[in-house]
Amino acid sequence: MFAHLLGSIFSGTGGCDLMLFDDRTTGFALINTFPISRLPVLVSKTRSNGWRDLCRPESGGGAPPSLMRQVFDGTRYVEAGRLPAEPVPEGTSVLTGALTFEAGIPLEPRR
Repeated sequence: MFAHLLGSIFSGTGGCDLMLFDDRTTGFALINTFPISRLPVLVSKTRSNGWRDLCRPESGGGAPPSLMRQVFDGTRYVEAGRLPAEPVPEGTSVLTGALTFEAGIPLEPRR
């Protein structure tokens, strides 16, 4: 499960924090936090250590847009290089469309 965090403490000009959780019998376990992430995330058809590879858009700072390819190393996702933004590799785009505070679920501190 992906969680894309919006708000001033989670976001900057480069993007917002993205978290990936695994649904286990004991509850959700955090697998990765991806800082300064842009959307959508591409879930590739290729796999590393049983998990699908991911591609996240990166841009800004005068650099041309690109995709950061990440692969699972058996414990977490690690960077595996950059791909050009076009053509987009095969896979499924997730977290697409206009994400807003109204469309998400606000996380409130526990009281």
